[in-house]
Amino acid sequence: MLLHKNYARAGTHRSAMELIALILEAVKNNSATLYPLMKYTSTNYAQLKKYLELLIGIGFIEACVEDDKVLYGVSGRGLAFLRQYNALRDILLSAYYQNKPVDIAEEKYNQSDVQQDVATDLAAPVIKR
Repeated sequence: MLLHKNYARAGTHRSAMELIALILEAVKNNSATLYPLMKYTSTNYAQLKKYLELLIGIGFIEACVEDDKVLYGVSGRGLAFLRQYNALRDILLSAYYQNKPVDIAEEKYNQSDVQQDVATDLAAPVIKR
């Protein structure tokens, strides 16, 4: 699962939610036409058009015509979704990195710490049954 912010690279596999968030992020500050959106999201015309229709239908994006160009902008509802999506993504990333297994071969130990740990283990009483 791709969850970090630089997931707009061509050739990556993205979920529908990631692509929706990316489109909303692209029009968050300024309205945009289709071509800049296609470039920003690394999508083709058909895929972007499908998502834009969906987002307009659920009220996340608003379209307006200006100088014979269709401009797409984010709505208040779209901004609310984007805030919640980013918060959830940050929580998931945080949990992932906190629970990521540690590769012992990559850890560097201070030799005196290792010697102290061994000495402590050897000094511990041995219990026989």
